[in-house]
Amino acid sequence: MSLPNLKLNKYVNLTPGVSWSGNMYTRSYKYTYMKSDSTVRIDTIGGLPKFNSQLSFSASMNTRIYGTLRFKKGRLEALRHTIAPSFSLSYTPDYSDPTYGYYQDVRINNRKFINNQGVEQLGDIRRISTFDPRQMSYGGASGSISFGLQNTLEAKLKTKSDTATKQNEKVTILDNFGLNGSYNLLAKEYPLSNLNFNANSRVSEFDINIGGSFDPYLYVNDKLFFDVGRRTPDLMFRQGEGLARLTALNLSIGRRFAPAKSKDLKTSTNASEAQMKQINRNIDDYVDWNVPWTFSFSYQFSMNRMGLAAAQQISGLTFQGDLSLTEKWKFSMSSGYDFKYSGLTYTNMSVHRDLHCWELNFNWTPIASPFYGRASNYSFDLRVKSSLLQELKISRRRSFYDKGGF
Repeated sequence: MSLPNLKLNKYVNLTPGVSWSGNMYTRSYKYTYMKSDSTVRIDTIGGLPKFNSQLSFSASMNTRIYGTLRFKKGRLEALRHTIAPSFSLSYTPDYSDPTYGYYQDVRINNRKFINNQGVEQLGDIRRISTFDPRQMSYGGASGSISFGLQNTLEAKLKTKSDTATKQNEKVTILDNFGLNGSYNLLAKEYPLSNLNFNANSRVSEFDINIGGSFDPYLYVNDKLFFDVGRRTPDLMFRQGEGLARLTALNLSIGRRFAPAKSKDLKTSTNASEAQMKQINRNIDDYVDWNVPWTFSFSYQFSMNRMGLAAAQQISGLTFQGDLSLTEKWKFSMSSGYDFKYSGLTYTNMSVHRDLHCWELNFNWTPIASPFYGRASNYSFDLRVKSSLLQELKISRRRSFYDKGGF
């Protein structure tokens, strides 16, 4: 539940919130450790229904900061930088504490060992739910601060032609560049989360997206953890090892080609609400008959690294397109190439036929799983277009392995 927004100094938005959740149980359980055979006895307690309710609190703040740099010479008139910082604070009590009655500390064996406080202890202790014996908790209240920073960069250019209706044009240089993370004020170890970043822009008709994650904690060599190493609670910058380690990176560069007239084609509003819901539920089956042809491709690169181990990299190229053979026939195809495994990825070809009140779809997948042996399949569907009669259809599906699908 969000409370009314508050304005601080006219520029900062403050949104407090309260969340409550609860469950009702018709029975609860009591656990007793039996020394004679080292087992745990579970007693079922009936009676009146019992409630497990949890309450948490939150507050968020956000604002926008604008900066403009103006130029007197050349086409470039100004650069505008927009910064949108955000902060949120949340607190959830430790409802696994036995004093709330939702969990019970249960001894499960007779093992002797030295605990984290250096004291000899008899028996491992598990904190088990008094409402569900299968549910355990390791405890800990949560009081975290989440932070984020979003940036956009725009340029204002003079038009090249003196006769143009507009004297200047706005160009987006950077659609978004963001950083985010969180810090748990009540955590005993590892209070700082990984730092995530993302950015996207459009350069010469190419869509560029990049994202990744940094781990701020230090890893040390440890044979028990093989080549990954052991993660320590020490921050890297305190040990002189840099600010953070890049653990994940994702990059995609893509472009879409289509006839000039169809790029600015507005979506038809003739479809009813029920038809739009049907299209959104089955977006892959939707065919846009207004566009004669389209072609798009995208290059993807991803890198993941665990601790001190060598980075695992994957890169590939995906492409898809469709062509209207006639006014009522359309052919579509999608495929890709994996540079790591040097082979084609998921490949699909389909033919669509508009039959006025009916539609015919034929899909053939010659390569569905190239890394585990070629798996092929095809499907044939003849259905009514009306969203009210979607169950009125004729379908046929077949799957094959190490064959072409027929």
